Amino acid sequence: MRILMLTDYFYPYVGGGVEKVVYEVAKRLSRMGCEVSVATLGRNTMNVYMVNGIKVYSFPSIDLTRIFNLQLALPKKVTDALRIVKDISPDIVHAHNIFFTTSLLGVLTKILYKRKLVLTAHLGSVRNLALTGYMKAYAVTCYEHLVGRVMFAVSDAITAVSKSVQNHIVSLGAPPEKTVLIPNGVDIDEFQPANVHYDNNHVNVISVGRLLPNKGFEYLVEAANLVVAKKPIGVKFRIVGEGPHKKHLEDLVRSKGLKRYFEFMGKVSRVSDVFKEGGIFVRPSLTEGMPLTVLEAMASQLPIIATRVAGTPEIITHNETGLLVDPGNAHQLADAILLLCNSPEFAEKLGRKAREFIERNYKQQYSWDTIARKYLSLYKSLW
Repeated sequence: MRILMLTDYFYPYVGGGVEKVVYEVAKRLSRMGCEVSVATLGRNTMNVYMVNGIKVYSFPSIDLTRIFNLQLALPKKVTDALRIVKDISPDIVHAHNIFFTTSLLGVLTKILYKRKLVLTAHLGSVRNLALTGYMKAYAVTCYEHLVGRVMFAVSDAITAVSKSVQNHIVSLGAPPEKTVLIPNGVDIDEFQPANVHYDNNHVNVISVGRLLPNKGFEYLVEAANLVVAKKPIGVKFRIVGEGPHKKHLEDLVRSKGLKRYFEFMGKVSRVSDVFKEGGIFVRPSLTEGMPLTVLEAMASQLPIIATRVAGTPEIITHNETGLLVDPGNAHQLADAILLLCNSPEFAEKLGRKAREFIERNYKQQYSWDTIARKYLSLYKSLW
């Protein structure tokens, strides 16, 4: 079976959640005997390379992320991308994320070449984007109601990474009989429990993600200001990731006199190495689907604070496997951080319960091997 994955970004570039899902699933499908290719947006020239049995076609694109302050890129020549599809002649085209422009290529492929199209929705409700600007939220909402509906109508099957995402796309017009729930996963061999004794005099507060407004890092900085005012000794905020919002965040940290409390680590080779050092994991997102980094932090036995958005409450039970706060609420975020800083026993308990949740549900739900088999079964049902 020939499978073509479509994603705007892919390894080794950028490093967000969608790219990792595509990478983890594609390399396992390749091991299962499928011929897997990935078409993605790249730099200035056409590039073809191999990664773990996956043939990657990276074609030139225009990155508009800095202009719109949202993750956005466009292919320079749609004809180049369509030529790749024609040459590969896939049995299944699998497009990821309705907001990626490569998913529009998937629609064209379906129409022009009559290939079976699978679409994965990676994002739930976008209403909280209003916190970053009403016009931005309005534009995104219009897109998913107009373009998203077309994608849903054309696709042969639509997968959602969480129940919340599934409900959201059905509310947008996705036929319920076409939708399938296939969650994101985690590698528990890579993300092992952090072997760290909790000390309320020295706490790392870790957050991982692309530095964009919808990830809510601005609220983490606001929360840090409140935390430091009450606990100025022994707290370090470590931010892992890159993005166009980085300078704004650094300026915000500097303006509040918090520079010595923050470490912008940029892109790291292995997030698991950062998690092994221990600390409190914070995910302050305004929008989500099924956050990979939350699953990875749970597997790493870290106490977690995350916002109540999309699929996060499906894996985090408040006061049991983590703490949940309202998106855009810096005061709740600060209170949760202070609670865990001042209650190391409670923090340790939350981390332990989070790891137990992952172990208990791993083979049936969150193993990448299981997830790849579910996708393969879906492909076969269409093929």
